[in-house]
Order: sequence, then structure tokens, then C-alpha cells
Amino acid sequence: MNSTENELESIKDKVVKFFADLPENFGNFLNDYQRPLITIGLILVFLIALRVLIGLVSVLNGIPLVKPFFQAIGLGYSGWFIYRYLLQAENRRELSQKWESFKNDVVGQNQTL
Repeated sequence: MNSTENELESIKDKVVKFFADLPENFGNFLNDYQRPLITIGLILVFLIALRVLIGLVSVLNGIPLVKPFFQAIGLGYSGWFIYRYLLQAENRRELSQKWESFKNDVVGQNQTL
């Protein structure tokens, strides 16, 4: 019976020590994994915002004449983009340069894809 009490006392001490050290351990965890936690949080916020935006567009598409209006805007923008950037070789080179500049800004100068 004495050994059982010693085991229970040992377990109790471990549990008390665990909960006593919990705030410090949690703080260390946050400091060690701050960047990945921020990244995960931003991804979750992005997904939630995307879901809300999809819901908003779905509601707007339910309003009469809004869906065809959105489609006309998309068709007009696509036509303008083709006319502006894709029909002539000089404009295609300009678009290619803009794309490379954007890619270098995002990925870095020495990175290759």
C-alpha cells in the first residue's frame, strides 16, 4: 500500500509540475514556431475571406441582370487584354518583360522556376 501511495504521489507531482510549467512551455512554443503559426493563420484568414467573397458573388449573381453584367465586363476585359497585349509582337515582348519583372519581385532576382 505504501508503494501505491508513492506512485500516486509521483504521478501527482508530475501532473502539478506539468501544469505549473504550462505557461512557460506555451510561451516557448509560440516563440519557437511564431513564423509557421503566423503563416497558418494567414492562410486560414485567406481561405475564410475567399469563402465569404464566393458567397457574396453567389448572392450578387442571384440578382437579375447582375450575372450577365459581370459576364459582359469579363468579356470586355478579355477582349481588351487580347487587343492590348497579344496581337502584336512588340506588345507581347512588353507583357513578357512585365511578367519577368513581377516574377523577380515575388521570387527574387536569382531564383529560377
